[in-house]
Amino acid sequence: MSLLVIVEGDSDAGFVKGIAERVRVAVKIRKVRGNRPEKVNRLVKAHHAEKVVVLKDEHRKPEIVERIERELRGLAKVIRVKCSLESWILIGLGAERSETCDDPEERLREFLARREHVTESKGVLIKSEEFYRKLAEKVDINSLDKYSAAFREFLKALTSR
Repeated sequence: MSLLVIVEGDSDAGFVKGIAERVRVAVKIRKVRGNRPEKVNRLVKAHHAEKVVVLKDEHRKPEIVERIERELRGLAKVIRVKCSLESWILIGLGAERSETCDDPEERLREFLARREHVTESKGVLIKSEEFYRKLAEKVDINSLDKYSAAFREFLKALTSR
């Protein structure tokens, strides 16, 4: 079965790729920068995938997620990530037990710095596809499944036929 996952950027793509590898599911990942529901719709229609999942952060502009859902009209499963994938990573690494939206990127940077991961370049979290794929290898999927309804929904979308 062909599965297309649409994400916001490079780091999200890396994390999704890492999780998909762990659960042994082949996915095609496409990135949509910005908040453009019409572009998401064009991508979905252009790829002719049997299943499409759209991961969209809703902490800054939840109305955009609603516009994407309206634009797609059931062509894809839209999963509302309460804050950002950094919140998922914090839960999966055991740093938190809920998705809180007060600057998850900064909290992740601080957590990784305390754990002595090589993640900083002049105090900035390295948001690369490869680094986030490696983080996905380290997260506890069971904790994520337990504490994040959005991740649970994503995992189910990945693994169900």
